[in-house]
Amino acid sequence: MISQELVYERLRRLELIIDASNELKNVGIRATIEAGGDVDDIVTLMEHFGHETGEDIRMAMAGVFDDAYALQHIDISRQLTERNVMDNPFAIVRTHEEIRELMESLEHPSFTQIAFERLGLTDPIARQDFIDKLSNIFVDALTEGTSINDLTRRLMRATDYQRYQAKRIAQTETMRYANHARKVCADDIANTYGVRLNKRWYSALMETTRDPHRDADRQEVGKDEKFDVGGELLMYPLDPRGSPENTINCHCSHVYIVPRQTTQAVDDIRQKQSWISNNREEYRRLSQAYQARWKVASEEERQGLDFWQGINWRA
Repeated sequence: MISQELVYERLRRLELIIDASNELKNVGIRATIEAGGDVDDIVTLMEHFGHETGEDIRMAMAGVFDDAYALQHIDISRQLTERNVMDNPFAIVRTHEEIRELMESLEHPSFTQIAFERLGLTDPIARQDFIDKLSNIFVDALTEGTSINDLTRRLMRATDYQRYQAKRIAQTETMRYANHARKVCADDIANTYGVRLNKRWYSALMETTRDPHRDADRQEVGKDEKFDVGGELLMYPLDPRGSPENTINCHCSHVYIVPRQTTQAVDDIRQKQSWISNNREEYRRLSQAYQARWKVASEEERQGLDFWQGINWRA
């Protein structure tokens, strides 16, 4: 899938940024030790590294969300035209600004938030554990008469967990944001045009792929139904409501499929597309009002929202 290949490419670039940042951190550790720095100086350096890396990850997520939403839109549009449900591709439902706002409002699952806090040393327990570890390294170095080079290497090893943590966050969040963006796009299209959609799970089928994820490969369900993955129900791969054991480091993806539509449904979809084409300003106004209602509604309330309620769209 083109969209998944693009996601992987963004992830690879982000991992290179993390590696480069980690090298700068190691240079900083050496310079700090050579200048006679202590534990507090190293902690400050690590806080800076964690904050900067976290910001790099968040910025990359914005691009992932945009790309996944747009590419899913293109794919569904292509399927609809190929199946003669629509005569031509249709305009994207949300503006770029609305897509970005939606991404920024997305909540992190608890385990990812914990990882971010540990990365930036804002979690009190993780911070104290880290200080204790550094203190022990300094005490051992003083007792053993360790050289500056050896002390630097020990500190680099002790702080390397942040690089691993950052890469784990980047991988999990990149895949999760991409899958959530696809879901949002499918919901937008279904709610706007009344298109019936299915979704299909695709496993990465790597050596490290979990058996339940391997078994779920190509499982197909309705758009609003959940996948059964090892007995746990997930809306999509890396669903934030899923357990950490079933979501962290997951490389799976999902796509939306346009099944056969009824004759009446095809007629309704074409009439709605025609109404939107002929009433673009009115559509934009109503769309913004609908998005505002959607934003404050609960998941259950969103299922009952009808964009077309009160609109005379039939020819």
